[in-house]
Amino acid sequence: MYEYKCDAPLSRDIRTKEDVRLVLDLATIRESELNPLTQCLYPIGDHKIDNLILLEVDKHIWEALNEGDTVSFRGSKHDDAVLCTKNRTYEIKEAEISNSWLLVPNLKLNEAACVKEITDRTIERRNIREIFSSYYEVKETKPNLANLSTLLAPSSFNGLEYESGIDQETLYTWERLQNELQASDYELRQALEDFLIADIDGYLRLVSLDIETRGLNLMLGYFGEQSWELDEVDKESTHECLKELIHEPVFNAIFGRYTGPSTRMKADGSPLYKYDEKKCCAMMAKILLAASPITEYREFMDTWQNGTPEKMQPREEYLCGLAFVTYNASKIQKEVVSCPETDLSNNIHDRLNELFQIKAKWTPEEITPYIIRFTSGKMNANALLTKYARCSTKNGIKYYGSRHGK
Repeated sequence: MYEYKCDAPLSRDIRTKEDVRLVLDLATIRESELNPLTQCLYPIGDHKIDNLILLEVDKHIWEALNEGDTVSFRGSKHDDAVLCTKNRTYEIKEAEISNSWLLVPNLKLNEAACVKEITDRTIERRNIREIFSSYYEVKETKPNLANLSTLLAPSSFNGLEYESGIDQETLYTWERLQNELQASDYELRQALEDFLIADIDGYLRLVSLDIETRGLNLMLGYFGEQSWELDEVDKESTHECLKELIHEPVFNAIFGRYTGPSTRMKADGSPLYKYDEKKCCAMMAKILLAASPITEYREFMDTWQNGTPEKMQPREEYLCGLAFVTYNASKIQKEVVSCPETDLSNNIHDRLNELFQIKAKWTPEEITPYIIRFTSGKMNANALLTKYARCSTKNGIKYYGSRHGK
């Protein structure tokens, strides 16, 4: 049996057995129908506990808590708070409760309240820790990473000669990014992979395009001089040759982006590495497109081939997310047109509108690199296109265009 006394101070007006029996009589309840333990609930008085909130969680948050993972609220003081597990982000909304909920520590329930050894009625006091009239509900959402490049850009690494001019307030550690960006650790790391980031003295530094381009060209130049195969790249030898030209943390960042582990090893058993042909060729194409955003197809392909190492073969598919190939009817020629994915809007509706203004029809292979960042476990690229675009078929080839287009 529970009884809530709403106006009782801490030191007086404690319920007695007679008070309880009187209440039972007024309610026409037989005392024999109840267990012999009565728990009287009392508010804490004027002392208000305001450091507790009631939060509804889904199975993923519940599992994270049970496994001892970190669950945290993130965002700057100007943002609406979000809740993050190690790999998911949730928006939080306050919702009202129609009936107030009481938080009562040590309250005995069910069998714990049925004490068979006690035959006479027993009165026990229970203090109400908090009364809730609202709670917070969560809904999984996309991370808010729109400001990531804005935060990192002021401290970009442009060479050792410019380091003295870097404002220390613009430097970001991993912990500072965690606190200010509304994303889980996994989602934040995934977003950082879109950029070339070097860890310099504990700070995450965006490497400028000029430094990245220069560093990769030096590495590929040395690779060509050694006449290595793509999968027998010696990292130590490359660094030793270029250490006076490329700052070591930057070298490690560039090497890590453009190579992967090889199945081959050196004679002493240490690992060799393999250049990623697609990434290297895409970077060379990016340089060409920056200099000439629209180029005749054959001219572009020849220049592209001449600018990459002999052991690499540029392919049109490597342009996905950087440029597209189209036919210019007025010039009667195929052209390569620059269209960097990073320059488009961060909103799926606006991005698709921009893409369909650039080109009315896209094949699934062409458009997927431009929308892949908006996919999730429940919504893959095909589902996004089905929802937001219009499908058509011509000569057996599927195309996607604007829902409102012809």
